Amino acid sequence: MIILGIDPGFAIVGWGVISCVGNNFKPIAYGAITTDSIENFPDRLKIIYDELLLLIDKYKPTDVAIEELFFNKNAKTVINVGQARGVQVLAAKNMGLDIFEYTPLQIKQAVVGYGRAEKHQVQEMVKLLLNLKEDYIVLQNNGIGYKVFTSSNSIMNTEIGKKNQMIYTQLHVREDGLFLFGFITEEEMEMFRLLLLVSKIGPKVGIGILSSLTPVQIKIAIIHKDIEALCKAPGVGKKTAERIILELKDRIDTNITIDEDNLEIVRNNDYNEAIEALMTLGYTRYEIEKSIRKIDIDNMNIEDIIKVVLNKLSKH
Repeated sequence: MIILGIDPGFAIVGWGVISCVGNNFKPIAYGAITTDSIENFPDRLKIIYDELLLLIDKYKPTDVAIEELFFNKNAKTVINVGQARGVQVLAAKNMGLDIFEYTPLQIKQAVVGYGRAEKHQVQEMVKLLLNLKEDYIVLQNNGIGYKVFTSSNSIMNTEIGKKNQMIYTQLHVREDGLFLFGFITEEEMEMFRLLLLVSKIGPKVGIGILSSLTPVQIKIAIIHKDIEALCKAPGVGKKTAERIILELKDRIDTNITIDEDNLEIVRNNDYNEAIEALMTLGYTRYEIEKSIRKIDIDNMNIEDIIKVVLNKLSKH
């Protein structure tokens, strides 16, 4: 059995092809379909559709697994991602494939064994299950293979076997050898360089941070002084997160463009404390977040958030 997995979106459509024999999984290829925000939206949808048809024709999967949408409070995001996902489902159906849909919670439960696992936990289990290289890729150029240390995000967006790929690299010279670090995007490369400017952060921790958060998510965490978000990365404790915020707050561009396809709610302390408090009353995180996304909590304190959410939950 050959399965094509799709992570739906319109700026980035993640995909992976694996073979499955019993409980043995083998990666065949993986990568991402990307579209440029300067293109008009119908053209972006056509690019996604055409690229998926080419992938299906090339790898000839028997089944397609696609993630169900996780709605947030940004209506435009919901509509755009919904349209893009519809195009992806249509491409698979037009090629005569069976389609299986899974919620994020189901995927995390199956892969990690815990429905509310963090992103980096899912990434580690995927690498373990598919026997992927832990933190590097090997690029061939004129018959020579180069070992390039990189983030999980770049690994997942690197297409195996593709002849021409652009990697932004930086060479580090140490007493014990020469080490090459590289990333798929300039944004990730630039964020890696910025992270290395922070005291007591080396390449390994920098790679770990970029494996857990995108450059935009790191910038948002710095701007909003979100220590908890930064602490999700391996090797980053509270003091390290505080140093990142303190030392990079004046170095990053605060006029950032947040791609709606990757936008996540910026969770502040009141938000998290309200969720924890409501969970002690017996509600699930899914129920709580589903209700919170329907209200504007920007100017609300923790007590107000709890009261409004409780009111909504009691009506169900």
